[in-house]
Amino acid sequence: MRHDLVVLGDDGVGKTELVNQFLGPYVEDFDPILEDTSGQKYVVVDGQPCVMHLIDFTGNNLKEYMALCEMYIRTGDGFVIVYSVTNRSSFEQVLEHYMQAMRMDNLKWPRAAPAIGNKSEETALREVSFEEGQTLAWELGCQFIETSARDLVNVKETFRDLVRAIRQTS
Repeated sequence: MRHDLVVLGDDGVGKTELVNQFLGPYVEDFDPILEDTSGQKYVVVDGQPCVMHLIDFTGNNLKEYMALCEMYIRTGDGFVIVYSVTNRSSFEQVLEHYMQAMRMDNLKWPRAAPAIGNKSEETALREVSFEEGQTLAWELGCQFIETSARDLVNVKETFRDLVRAIRQTS
């Protein structure tokens, strides 16, 4: 089984780093503006094999490639919205990204749509609390998880949980 998953969020929140850490191998000097930010990986989730195809749209790409993004959201199995816990503005845009995806899909959701608070290792720079992220996800009817793409915290779990949620809604 194949699952197409769209990764949404503002520029600079670590979407590409999260995707690259999951897909492996990690590339520290990756430039998401100049390089392709999608790929696939074979995984086994709860004893069932699947191919996860991740499509990462940077904030700039989302505007530039709106039709392509809309196609992936309409035909995809799910999406995640990533914000940085060190950037309140990116957190405040989660609702906008969510509503934009809902409009693109003509409100055919609910599909799995976790909110991901990335950069959790940056405790001294934190602007968004765990509780705020959890509350917003609850209000949107989404799952919630905090990750550190840099330190590999909850990276695999994030995408495996998304596959589980997709299977539950199918």
